[in-house]
Amino acid sequence: TLVYVAERVDGTAGLVWVDRQGIAVPLAVERRDYTHVDLSPDGTQALLDTDTETYAYNIDRGTFIPITSDMPGSSGFPLWHPNSELATFRQSGAIYEKTADTSLERKALLQDDVIPTSWSPDGEQLAVFDSRSDIRILSRDGNYKSFLNGPNNERSGRFSPDGSAFAYVSDESGGEFQVYVTPYPGPGRRVPVSIDGGLSPIWSADGKELFFRQGSKVMAASIVLEPEIDVSTPVELFDGPYTVDLSGHQRYDVAPDGRFLMVENSEDFRIVVVEGFFDELDRLVPTD
Repeated sequence: TLVYVAERVDGTAGLVWVDRQGIAVPLAVERRDYTHVDLSPDGTQALLDTDTETYAYNIDRGTFIPITSDMPGSSGFPLWHPNSELATFRQSGAIYEKTADTSLERKALLQDDVIPTSWSPDGEQLAVFDSRSDIRILSRDGNYKSFLNGPNNERSGRFSPDGSAFAYVSDESGGEFQVYVTPYPGPGRRVPVSIDGGLSPIWSADGKELFFRQGSKVMAASIVLEPEIDVSTPVELFDGPYTVDLSGHQRYDVAPDGRFLMVENSEDFRIVVVEGFFDELDRLVPTD
């Protein structure tokens, strides 16, 4: 017997605000196949990816501005600069930035097919990870250096709000990805945060908590950075029909007021059951 979930179509995902108790309030926004979200530092706008376009979405006004439609090649992984004006994104094997209101043309930051994940608080350093799942740091002065590399897979790096620590995920413990925190720029020990798997770490605005995804759950751990990094046992905040991604996409973000912007699945997924699968396979693709 074969069981599978039928392919999703555009329009099956929505955006919702969720508080720490899991109470969800849908946004009055068109349902689309949202693959990536990133909130501006003031929480009033969001950069959104669909499978065809990257948008700047004004949450209060409900307006969408396409920011990559005038450029050739697919785009993705949009990220706000700390000044809440510039959008950083990957397109056609390079990293660009552009004003989110499209008033200025795009500017190339890096000719390398990497995924941007976080700006330092001063907006001078950009964390990315490459196809080998090594984390590198690009400075605005052009310096481009390795930060976390080796035989393991490291990705989804995030600077802490004060820039003194760096959260990321790695499979260094063997098997599934876990969340870690390490001093930045180092050196210092890597402190494990998650226990039973973790993806997509995001700091609270005050830097005292680190959130991450564990399947459909949103988890939280308290963080102390001085005199050395100390992490509490993670606790579950809420669980729900919220999408998660294994390839580096960010499917949620945290606003300054502590609410979570989540990508919510629709409830109309079709589950297909094929009984006698191998008999059906022989009928469709005979080998004789």
